[in-house]
Amino acid sequence: MLDRILFPTLLVLGALFSAAAPARAQASNQLTVPGEPADLVDRVVAVVGDSVVLLSQVVEELRVVAQRPEVTLPSDPDELRQLMGSLLESLVNVQLIVQEAARDSTLLPDESAVTAQMEAAVLQVQSGFPTVEAFTQALAAAGMTPNQYRESLRARIRREQIQRLFLQRRLPSVPAVAVTEEEMREVFDAQRASLQQRPEILRLEQVIMSATASDSAWEAAKVQADSIRAEIVAGADFAELARENSDDAGTAANGGDLDWFRRGVMVREFEEAAFSLPDGAVSQPVRTDYGWHLIRVERSRPGEVRARHILITPPVGPSDLDRTRFALSDLATRIRAGEPVEDLHNEFGEESQPWTFQVSRDELADQLPPGYAQALSLSSEGQVVGPFQTTLQGRPFFALVKVVEVREAGEITFDDVRDQIRSNLQQQKRVERLWEALRSRHHVEIRF
Repeated sequence: MLDRILFPTLLVLGALFSAAAPARAQASNQLTVPGEPADLVDRVVAVVGDSVVLLSQVVEELRVVAQRPEVTLPSDPDELRQLMGSLLESLVNVQLIVQEAARDSTLLPDESAVTAQMEAAVLQVQSGFPTVEAFTQALAAAGMTPNQYRESLRARIRREQIQRLFLQRRLPSVPAVAVTEEEMREVFDAQRASLQQRPEILRLEQVIMSATASDSAWEAAKVQADSIRAEIVAGADFAELARENSDDAGTAANGGDLDWFRRGVMVREFEEAAFSLPDGAVSQPVRTDYGWHLIRVERSRPGEVRARHILITPPVGPSDLDRTRFALSDLATRIRAGEPVEDLHNEFGEESQPWTFQVSRDELADQLPPGYAQALSLSSEGQVVGPFQTTLQGRPFFALVKVVEVREAGEITFDDVRDQIRSNLQQQKRVERLWEALRSRHHVEIRF
């Protein structure tokens, strides 16, 4: 809830991941491994610390990859074995992270969340079969019982969450990596044939203003926050009160748990309060743009804390909405008269929102908050649109948008995706450095 909100840009590269369906797995049971004896049952293909990776695990990863609709497994034996080698490297990295998690409890996922995600995945796969019996029969044909399938999914989801937690915790400490123009062009040239046509692109500039509550509403919310704090001081359970009272929909059901976070993640006022509290202490109400927060620090360690919070948001009334709309209407007149949008954004706009971005017209509804698609669907170059109302993470905002450029549909160029390629490569190189550091601390032996 307290993270900065970023508008997405056009995505043209990346991979989609999905759970393996049992019916598809059956078709893969006859898969032979190039370079391995035809009668081989299984063998160790890597040693990672005090654990091993089996060839059967690599084959199972290959089956998962084969479920992706955009993937066709190579028919050439050498290329298939090369792909399996890459999958083995990924399994080694996962095993290294699992061993790190065994020594660091902050890398362990919420088991209830793992179970919930597993059950949802099972239901999704099961919905592809006409009956539960057909689903069970498909599992049996693949050599699995429903319980075995569930536990296999649970283990995979748990590993994925551990890996996600590991990257969230450790990647920020990896120094930035330089990327050359040549490297970016190599990636583009390798992907060029698979890129779709570029849709019509809108380049936009905007000023966004939040509709703020009245002073009396803020005072009433403060009284409520003080009352809740008094209950906590008297012995009431913080997590239970968060479930009952917090207006943060993203954390209330979890007792207000924000997990571990470092400086620079939360808004300034919240962060200053959280990092000044001793373990177990509950703050006085802390005001941010979101409302009044009661913060309880569960644990702290150098550079980060684990905390819970209760958010009391003052309600925004019709007069508050009108006041914000009128203010942006005045800015619309100034933009049409020639004032730069960036200057007005810096003076009046929401700091957490970008003042300029681009988006495909076809994806307005999917990529942008409510209200944008309807306002911009027929917009033309040079037009100033709005103000119109939108919602960001449950809060009412008004947006004023200038359509700076409308770029016609056509073939995707290197300039279209340069920034995304650079970002992806930088992230990839930082992750590789992280793996290298991990491997330097553990014994790793590849036998494939």
